[in-house]
Amino acid sequence: MNELLASERDLPLIDESNEILALLNRPERVSVIDMRGVGRNRTWAASQPGSPVSFFFKVLVGTEEDCQKRWRRLTALDVTGSADADIPRPRCIGGLPERRAMVYQNLPGARSAAAVFAGDGLTLDTARRMGEVVAGVHRHQPEPSCPIAEAPLPTATDFYVQSIDQWSSYSAGQLEFWRLLHSDRELAATMAALRNARDQTAFVHGDLRLDQFMLLHQSEIYLCDWENAGWGDPSHDVAGVVGGWLYRAINRVRGRLDRTDPQWNTHGADLHSYAVDRIANELEATKPLISAFLDSYSRHGPPIVAERMWREAGWHVFDRVNAVASQTSRLGAVDRAAMGVARAACLDPGQLEHLFRTP
Repeated sequence: MNELLASERDLPLIDESNEILALLNRPERVSVIDMRGVGRNRTWAASQPGSPVSFFFKVLVGTEEDCQKRWRRLTALDVTGSADADIPRPRCIGGLPERRAMVYQNLPGARSAAAVFAGDGLTLDTARRMGEVVAGVHRHQPEPSCPIAEAPLPTATDFYVQSIDQWSSYSAGQLEFWRLLHSDRELAATMAALRNARDQTAFVHGDLRLDQFMLLHQSEIYLCDWENAGWGDPSHDVAGVVGGWLYRAINRVRGRLDRTDPQWNTHGADLHSYAVDRIANELEATKPLISAFLDSYSRHGPPIVAERMWREAGWHVFDRVNAVASQTSRLGAVDRAAMGVARAACLDPGQLEHLFRTP
């Protein structure tokens, strides 16, 4: 019965999938929805049982102006189905601008680098290959009409005042998050200077995170979600990957704070001190992956400013904490410790560079 009900719920999406395929003059049709995505856009995967072909559909959601901007970036790479050797990505089947719909070859069995890392399965060889892939993106020469990538950073104003609409939409956890940042003048000045120092020297992904890397057996790597691509600062892409590792290493401690752990008493039963110690251990364990990724990128990609990269990586951690805070009523010990690591990266990037690049 549950399968029947699920099938009935999928019928409108199956019809939409087949309509899009028909408009793209594709002969294939689908009858099964394999996956529904979660995010700001409508995404899903569909296939026909017995057929080796599987499709991934993306329909942009947002205002007309926003979707037009993202569509131009999404199609900054070739949408005719050919593949740039330097940028391994799911093959684009085609797009319908009037419907804001793109169709790609689906990758059954692929897992994101974030998921593989969470299961302790990410290897140093894969981290090195990820560095090569990002370097390949930054070597790509797009069309002259390629748009400027938007990679948001906070403005100085964000640290001192926000609109009533923003405050009224925040959770209690976010209110606590911003209360802590609003008292940090040094961080505000640093982030404002970083925002003004950006340049557009390379073609960038624009929203690079660990979950944008899709791995097949860790030997094949594909980059997904190109709707923020364009000319930008390559350090922002590198920072997204490094910041993702920092945050996910820190987040491993969440749910693992055990008062029966002998180390608990060594910290005088102080939860924050205990969390910081556990986080330090996780960051140390993640150091080889970050180092392998950065070393590989340095060999194959354009030069980046290390100081700028680590500052942006720090803000990425802040951004992840804010995202979690949007679903909570308070910041926990791990969240506060993560904000401490993020602040250190933003204000003292040389310390992070030394910690993660020194053997």
